[in-house]
Amino acid sequence: MTPRISESQLQQRRPLLSFNRIACEVAKDKMCREISLHRTLNDNRVVGFHGFFQDMVFVYIILELCKRRIGIYS
Repeated sequence: MTPRISESQLQQRRPLLSFNRIACEVAKDKMCREISLHRTLNDNRVVGFHGFFQDMVFVYIILELCKRRIGIYS
């Protein structure tokens, strides 16, 4: 038989990390991996990476300007 938990006990139990914080950490890790990967690539077929910067909310990645459409988008 499982023990009953009162309403006050439920309110006292708080998760160590909220779902939003976990999702934010996952997104941050993905962004860091994307930047490190793009930094190491040096190929004519891959858009060039020039840097990145961030503010309190967003991360901005500065990429090479592609003047001509090629491939499936032409």
